[in-house]
Parts: sequence; C-alpha cells; structure tokens
Amino acid sequence: MENLKGRAVQINSDGVTRLGEVIGDRGEQVAVWFPPISSADDSEVKYIAKWRLLTSEYYFGDVPSAMGVYLIAKPIIEECA
Repeated sequence: MENLKGRAVQINSDGVTRLGEVIGDRGEQVAVWFPPISSADDSEVKYIAKWRLLTSEYYFGDVPSAMGVYLIAKPIIEECA
C-alpha cells in the first residue's frame, strides 16, 4: 500500500476546516498532525484509517465542504519530477 507520509490532509467538522500533514504511516493507519488553530489552541495528532484517506483523495481546490477527512492529491508536476 502507498506510503502517505508527508502528504496533506484536510478535515471538515462543525464548520471548521483544518489542514494537516501525515507524520507517520503505520500500514493500515496514519498519524496526522494538525497545527493549532489559534494561539490559545494546541496542535494535535489524530489517527486515521489509511483506506479512509485513499478513498477520499481530491485536488486542493476540489475538496468537498461536507464533513469528513480528505487526502489532498499531489500536483501532477510533483508526480512527474
């Protein structure tokens, strides 16, 4: 299965959109780091099933606004390099 370490993730919940980065790939599960939203918040790490990300991959501008967790697709230029 594809290694997702370093890939961007967007999570939409309760009207809040957060961007994060996969910091660990554990086979069937990935660890995603989300930076703090404001100076009063702490960063957090969430563990997400890898299949859930692989089945919901979108380009950055095409991510749905519906609640969910979405993997941001790599730009075509980056894949060709």
